[in-house]
Amino acid sequence: MYQNRARIAGDRIRSTKTTQQVIDTYGANKNDNFFERHMLLGFLVIAFSIYMVMSYLNIFGLFKNIVG
Repeated sequence: MYQNRARIAGDRIRSTKTTQQVIDTYGANKNDNFFERHMLLGFLVIAFSIYMVMSYLNIFGLFKNIVG
């Protein structure tokens, strides 16, 4: 019984990936830059900052006055 359990554990240990395989899979050694990984976050920050500047300059109120 214990031999069988040890054999299963050994198979499980042998079947696990090495660190280098995990790094190759998830790209920790690829020199991807911060902006590519956080592109959506940067886009949201830029859009929000544009919205804040426009509301500060009251551009939306200007559009409302033009439209009527």
